[in-house]
Amino acid sequence: MNVASAVDRVRNLFGWEMNALEKNVARSQPGANGLTFLPYFDGERLPNLPNGCAVIHGLNSFNTNRHDIARALIEGIVVGLAEGMKRLIELGIRADELRITGGGAKSATVRQIVSDILGLPVVGFRIGEGAALGAAIQAAWTYGQTRGDPVPLEKIVKLAVKTDRKTRAEPRKENEMLYAELRGRYADLTQKLASGGYL
Repeated sequence: MNVASAVDRVRNLFGWEMNALEKNVARSQPGANGLTFLPYFDGERLPNLPNGCAVIHGLNSFNTNRHDIARALIEGIVVGLAEGMKRLIELGIRADELRITGGGAKSATVRQIVSDILGLPVVGFRIGEGAALGAAIQAAWTYGQTRGDPVPLEKIVKLAVKTDRKTRAEPRKENEMLYAELRGRYADLTQKLASGGYL
């Protein structure tokens, strides 16, 4: 529930365009110098916290800056996505590679964070706006159906959806332990705050 909307809130707070966010995230190190950002601005579904709120934990005189807060936000968002992936794996769904779309797909830094946290290669699409492309695919399929010249949906998808190999990011081994610990810290902090009635 808190991906683009959380990014927009922090961008608006600092008065940033997207490229300024990207530069600040890239300036910080993996782990955001100890900051943990639970981006539950609008509650959350995974974990189930419909009335949850956002939290920045671990602020000190060293990491209270724009770039560490920006990176902690992105890491917090991606940790949330990783929880969703964990649930899919528990249900028997596996992935060898992840496809990324939307605003984060345009950022090499964000693609690398996603790859590092989820431990899988990440690649973007040639057409970066997945929602618009999906709507166009649906419209093309519907148009063929209504004109009496149906084209199989799979064929339209194969023609329209192409990955961009230049966007590929591979998980970095040196960040594996750090992000495993980070995911545990997010889960622990969320559980403790939620059980204490603070989320």
